[in-house]
Amino acid sequence: MRGQGLFSHLREAFRRRRLSQVRVLFKLAGLWQTLSFLSQRLLNLPLTSLRLSGIAFPLYLRPGTSDWTALRQVLEERDCDVALSQEPLLIVDGGANVGFASVLFANKYPRARILAVEPHRDNSVIMRLNCRGYRNIELITSAIWSSNTCLEIANPDCSIHGAFRVRETTLLSEQNALSGITLAELLDRYNAQEIDLLKLDVEGAETEIFSSGYQDWIGRIKTLVIECHGESAERVVRRALAETGRFRFSQRGEKLVFQREA
Repeated sequence: MRGQGLFSHLREAFRRRRLSQVRVLFKLAGLWQTLSFLSQRLLNLPLTSLRLSGIAFPLYLRPGTSDWTALRQVLEERDCDVALSQEPLLIVDGGANVGFASVLFANKYPRARILAVEPHRDNSVIMRLNCRGYRNIELITSAIWSSNTCLEIANPDCSIHGAFRVRETTLLSEQNALSGITLAELLDRYNAQEIDLLKLDVEGAETEIFSSGYQDWIGRIKTLVIECHGESAERVVRRALAETGRFRFSQRGEKLVFQREA
């Protein structure tokens, strides 16, 4: 009986999850796109496409992966979509995953240059599909870090596609070669004075980014939207921002928002 109760509980949880997914799909895409998406799922395709209202080109995601969670957070909850004081010229999407946030920004701010930075190559392949219709998105296969050093994916076997972490290494092969890039370097490379919107969801790398070398760029950030992974990481980020004394704080879902005061 106990086993039957557990099975019933799991079946009900699965049913609720499915209903929640259908509800979100219907809200974002309408009836016909919802039916199309569900039909693709029934065919067990490795990649499904979806057209959403307000998004110029189809979006691609891998069924049964964390791509769905990312889609819901970015395009239903809109946890990165914060009000800006003026039209942005430069947006940096750090930890771009499969590009949903970059696509949102590209549709909302078509005149902005958007740098989508993602270290994991499998995610980058899907990101290129999602971003290929947008001339204002530039894809960078790298990881934002505190210095220009050699990095590798620390957890390559992670089943959650949005949770890949990077770490410094001296033993690189052609398969895992990855170089870190600093925000100061990005500003210099694109001859930009400021980053109007910096979105960071970098799976713990924020501790490294805000611990060393941040003095070179932190005063050139107008709005920061960041997900901190743990209390210690949040303390490091807040401490670095407090040094300037110029940012006001708010929160949007799991994202912390810091906006520079005039």
